[in-house]
Amino acid sequence: MLSRVRASWRRGRLVTGVGLAVWGLALFGLAWSAVMAQPPTSQQTTQATRPAEAVDVSRLQMLDYEIALLRAEIALRQGDRNAFFPAYEQLRRLPAIHEFELRWQWVSEQAERLGWLTEDVVSAQVTGFAQASLADRMTLIAPLSGELSPAGLALKQVLLAHYPHKDLSFVDTTDEPVAVLIETIEATGADLLIILERRELTSRLAQHFHDQPAILFHPARVLDPRFQRVLNPTYEQQAMALESWLTGQHAQGITWLQWRDASSHLINRVNLQLGENYQPLIVESNAQLNDLVAQRFGHQESRARQNWLARVIERPLTGIGRSRQDQTLVVFYGPIEQAMLLRPLLEYHQQDLPILWLPSELPDPTFFKSNLSRWQSTYALLPSHFLAEVNQNKSFETEDGLFFALGEVVVELIRRSGHLLPDQFATEFGEVFVTERGEFSLGQQWYYLNAGLVPVENVD
Repeated sequence: MLSRVRASWRRGRLVTGVGLAVWGLALFGLAWSAVMAQPPTSQQTTQATRPAEAVDVSRLQMLDYEIALLRAEIALRQGDRNAFFPAYEQLRRLPAIHEFELRWQWVSEQAERLGWLTEDVVSAQVTGFAQASLADRMTLIAPLSGELSPAGLALKQVLLAHYPHKDLSFVDTTDEPVAVLIETIEATGADLLIILERRELTSRLAQHFHDQPAILFHPARVLDPRFQRVLNPTYEQQAMALESWLTGQHAQGITWLQWRDASSHLINRVNLQLGENYQPLIVESNAQLNDLVAQRFGHQESRARQNWLARVIERPLTGIGRSRQDQTLVVFYGPIEQAMLLRPLLEYHQQDLPILWLPSELPDPTFFKSNLSRWQSTYALLPSHFLAEVNQNKSFETEDGLFFALGEVVVELIRRSGHLLPDQFATEFGEVFVTERGEFSLGQQWYYLNAGLVPVENVD
């Protein structure tokens, strides 16, 4: 919710009273103990415990301060020390704001009364990745030039939009040796690292900075949820969703078709999770897709038997070849152009089987939307951020769109860094899941495509 309030503020649509309304709701529902004093109002004249600094505070800084203040107040009423300390430390690092001085004094007094502000307690509570929300200096390590730069530049844009008051550094990894990168990163003095690079380089950097809060976009050999959050690979998310479908439907007799350029990671993961040995039929071209479907469902054998019988009885035979009926499901892992051909091909070969399409690469949102009417009876697994692009008519490219979405997820991960794992939260791009191992992912959703798009709520 707080992230959405932040977004509304930034776009100039935040109603002035939102913070007070939320504060009032918290007071109504979260009364904790008679020993707790009520927070001061603007009419009270109690002197603050620290003077407000005379600074030119931006609206965004004021919103950051009020959000942190509200989190601290709610945590006090709930008696939740784990939630209190990240908010309290953030307040201590932000410039004091005169409008909130009485509320800050109340928070400090109540925390002292509870014995929460002793040095030992504070240092024990805010450690590891929990420090991410307190970071004053953040460093993005990513390709920022050359062919691989769009994703890095998308993340950079998101960070600049959300943290104009923080010390941001951007390290371009293009054509730089590891030793130089490590030296450059260390020179930034960052409290939080955000690393977007290929798997090998990510692993080396994560190992070197293993005791520093970091968000990684590729799995690293060193994975410590005390310090790191790691993006779960897309094929892992697809495998989990497919496993749920196959087990829920007790599917047997599965035909797996896979486009030539698609990675083998997905089927390997599915085989591992289900204890199966599915062997994909590799599709090299559109013509071969038709041949493989005909071969898989026995249509060619039926035609061959018909021709043999015609030669034996020495008279022509007409009729439709018979296809095998022991298959129950078709899984296609490949691009959109071939996925749209499958239903007509199966119908030609007398098959009315469910088709599950898992994109090996996300289609262009504009192309996808303009061709929705051409789909016929196909189930598609799509990430939530992609449908957000389609619905909002985003103009950026698909890869950029993914990393704009992931950038917003990173902002929320930083804000929630003090939360216990596993964690789950909502964003404008859908649900985000964080496992107990610190792996985060945007949700994947099944949709039924048939001259339109309908979410599938339950596959069991």
